[in-house]
Amino acid sequence: MVDAEHRLLQDMGHTVLRYQRSNAELAQQTGLKTATQALWNRQTTREIALYCANFQPDLIHVHNTFPLISPAFIHFAAAQQIPVVQTLHNFRLLCAQAMLLREGQDCQSCIGHLPWRAIIHRCYHASLSQSLIAAGVICLHRRLATYQDKVAQFIVPSQFCRDKFIVGGLPKDRLQVKAHFSHPPAAQQCARQGGLYVGRLAPEKGLTVLSNALNDCPDVTMRLAGSGPQEDIVRERFGAHYLGPLNRTAILAWMHGVRYMVAPSICLETFGMSLIEAFSCATPVIASRHGAYAELIRDGQTGLLFTPGDAQDLAEKIRWAENHPHAMQAMGDAARLDYEKNYTPQMNYQRLMEIYESALGKYRAPQSH
Repeated sequence: MVDAEHRLLQDMGHTVLRYQRSNAELAQQTGLKTATQALWNRQTTREIALYCANFQPDLIHVHNTFPLISPAFIHFAAAQQIPVVQTLHNFRLLCAQAMLLREGQDCQSCIGHLPWRAIIHRCYHASLSQSLIAAGVICLHRRLATYQDKVAQFIVPSQFCRDKFIVGGLPKDRLQVKAHFSHPPAAQQCARQGGLYVGRLAPEKGLTVLSNALNDCPDVTMRLAGSGPQEDIVRERFGAHYLGPLNRTAILAWMHGVRYMVAPSICLETFGMSLIEAFSCATPVIASRHGAYAELIRDGQTGLLFTPGDAQDLAEKIRWAENHPHAMQAMGDAARLDYEKNYTPQMNYQRLMEIYESALGKYRAPQSH
């Protein structure tokens, strides 16, 4: 989404300068240096200050600061009266693990509380030291009111996210919902058959649930695209139906050729880029009934929702989709209309400008009358 928004702003005539760091740098650092940088990185603050001196930005839009950049520069920006807009792509400000997930189960124990449980349970990478760092960043910047006072506007991709961050203590008047967007694909006409999974091949994405569901649907053709830590397991289980990692053009071509897409995540997703890309291809989605998925999909109208983690319920939904092709086509048409109404670049740009204008008002002098 960083790349997509960058291109969108440039296409609309804005000048954008990007500052970024790569986590590949962590391999060259000591644990102490990583911890220090995550908490308060003076180097990135100096570098961003130099960017600002040369570039003179109207505002700073930040996406991810953990672990290398750190939120320290937000204090510099506030001191210079440069408004900061921050997109919250996950729950890092509330949860050291960032996905509200512990041992494969929904966990919201730290929302609204100090994240000491994250240290006890080693929630971040199953590491005591790394969990201590992640929790320490949350605690320090709550203490410094970095997010409560210094960020002009927050962007969250769904109302579900907004509700969680309000419970977690962020100011609700500065939490703005702006969905992600996808460029419309070229129209394709082809026969539709079977299902498709697109995404990271990781435990939290519910691939075990999908595999178990398909055991009850032996005649269903299900293809999977993506990469991740469960790639070898997926290759062994699905054989030639595992397509590997694909570029966007290839993914959209497959989305046009299937009857439905599946999204069986066991974690609470903040959004679902693959969902709206499926919608753009007039492809309905069968997804877990929780997190942002329950918000994005209108059950029985643009897709089907099933009980999270319930392989039997997912199997029933897949069998229904296979046995009702005309109903699934109608859902796909409705999904395409949802895409056109909510998830196009034009709609996204309009909403982004509204949020930027609100942020710019933070330091504008009031007009005299």
